[in-house]
Amino acid sequence: MVVSSPSIVLGSTRVMDLLIILLVGWAAYWIRHETANPPVNYFSAIGLSMFFAANAFHFAGLYRLDTIRNIGGHLTRLLGAWIAVAVLLLVIGFFSKTSAEYSRIWLATWLVLASVGLTLFRTWLTWQVLAWQRSGLLQRNLVVVGVGNSARRLIGHVQSSGKESGVQLVGAFAVDEDE
Repeated sequence: MVVSSPSIVLGSTRVMDLLIILLVGWAAYWIRHETANPPVNYFSAIGLSMFFAANAFHFAGLYRLDTIRNIGGHLTRLLGAWIAVAVLLLVIGFFSKTSAEYSRIWLATWLVLASVGLTLFRTWLTWQVLAWQRSGLLQRNLVVVGVGNSARRLIGHVQSSGKESGVQLVGAFAVDEDE
């Protein structure tokens, strides 16, 4: 099953983030100008924002399962990274003297609707990842090899944290004959 692979889930999340930014940028142009054919410079701005967003979201840790599982920290990081992308676009537009080529209403609509779209998608993703982990998917398997109190404490911790931790104890091996 595809869901059992964190790499597939996280890769699909990247694609969805970028699709949301692209489609909302196009839709915001359609809402503002009542035509579905934006000029090339609008697609250039959207493409540049997609590039910056992919990197900002990565550096914000938004493509890690432990971050996705924590809704509060997750959405804070998401909105912070998206605001950083927006500020970077505004700074580039100012210093390149191209900001006059873009509708401010389009830009505001796009940035606000994209933040709403990204927030809704990431909220759904958090709930879905937690549901998958509770059902046993997206689990990391753990084998403990060792003896003594440290091994016992680790086993006890993993067993007490349940499936929400994303770690499943599949075996424990002791090197000592007494264990």
